[in-house]
Amino acid sequence: MQQTRGKSYLIVGPPGCGKSRWIRQAAAAAGHTLFRWNCRDDRALRQGRELLHGVVRTREPTWVWLEGADDITLDAQAFLRRILETASVQVTCVLEVRRLECMAEPIQSRCILKRLTNSLNMTWRQKNIHAKWAQPDDYIVPKMQTPTNLNELRTARLSGADPYTIMSQIAKGHHLERDALKRSTMGMSPWILSAWMLSQNTNIN
Repeated sequence: MQQTRGKSYLIVGPPGCGKSRWIRQAAAAAGHTLFRWNCRDDRALRQGRELLHGVVRTREPTWVWLEGADDITLDAQAFLRRILETASVQVTCVLEVRRLECMAEPIQSRCILKRLTNSLNMTWRQKNIHAKWAQPDDYIVPKMQTPTNLNELRTARLSGADPYTIMSQIAKGHHLERDALKRSTMGMSPWILSAWMLSQNTNIN
């Protein structure tokens, strides 16, 4: 039976396990163009929707890398499912995720699953090899204390902290927690929501 659409992969693993490196190396080994879209900066896929629609229909051998696909909204996941269904046979879609449980079942069923493990689970010999040959993309998100003001929030952002972890820390027990989480599911930036909650604390005080 002739293949009518390209392959799709779900690359799952914690920060720092080498997901980015695997994708880059696989695309390079295939000799294909690599197109990358950061879903964490566009959770509703409003900015990238038209562009992605065009890229997945290209006749040029291309890997379409969707970084942080587990952070997109439910509406965006429905669009993503259509992308996977209509992708050209020349296109390989790669969804990079940390939490598989956040992906809808119809998306999971259309993808080849590949799990990558954290270096914490490596043997002593594997850790030595990883330390010697690790790539710059094997980035480990720093752990941060909960910011209590806008200056500390800015420091957390510049340090590369995970925006959703920071937002969850600030929201915990906050009187705007429910509203902030609701807005987050609609695609609003976690940094903006974090700043909003901290500014409300200042106004109350």
